[in-house]
Amino acid sequence: MRRYREAHDLVVWRLESRLLLFGVLTECFQAPKVGPFMRLQTLLEARWILAFLALVAVAATFFSVWLSLFCLLLFFLTVAFFRDPERMVPPDPNSIVAAADGIVMDIVELDENEVIKTKTRRIGIFLSIFDVHTNRAPVDGRVIYRQHQEGLCLDARHPDSPEKNES
Repeated sequence: MRRYREAHDLVVWRLESRLLLFGVLTECFQAPKVGPFMRLQTLLEARWILAFLALVAVAATFFSVWLSLFCLLLFFLTVAFFRDPERMVPPDPNSIVAAADGIVMDIVELDENEVIKTKTRRIGIFLSIFDVHTNRAPVDGRVIYRQHQEGLCLDARHPDSPEKNES
């Protein structure tokens, strides 16, 4: 009787743990968030990179465990690069928040002569590979004009990058 009880408990534990894992996985792919710490949207941008790295990691297990582990490391670094954690935004509609994580490189007053025809401020923020690469709207409002500007791909820290880079 005791052996039966231990086996029964083991089967119930395995079943519960599998159901828990299944529940967590279905929540991840049905909800707009991956857990309480990240949105799924930016990870979807990296889906082809992640799929390729996962495939290479599986294929690499046939050749070398170290190569497979290196591919898995690249996989997790890619997930870290494309992360998008929740940010708390003040409820005040007149507040201004940072558009991105990173270091403010410059704040420049400009004359905007195309659309709103007034003085504006451009805030340049440098993002390292360790910063979250999601840009957010710093103020409440709506987009009334959008234009693509052809340009170069200078390093973001270069002084001419705001004027000469593609945007």
